[in-house]
Amino acid sequence: MLRSRIESALKNISKKNIEYQHQLKELEVGDTLPQSFSLLIRIVQSRLTHGLSNFRTTDILLQEVFAGLQVYHIFSGLEEY
Repeated sequence: MLRSRIESALKNISKKNIEYQHQLKELEVGDTLPQSFSLLIRIVQSRLTHGLSNFRTTDILLQEVFAGLQVYHIFSGLEEY
């Protein structure tokens, strides 16, 4: 049960990561917008970049936890024999 919850969390984080990357790419086309929006675009880009960084960090941590649980599961299965 815990394994499926971690797998689900990993999928959700990866999905959000991709969404943030797409949003950042869309904002890079900001050159076509009036200059008055440039500050606003930079603020949004900064927040999206920060959010993306947080999601990547969380993704890495969850992958490490998942790998650790898999190793634990393997070793606990060996102890039964």
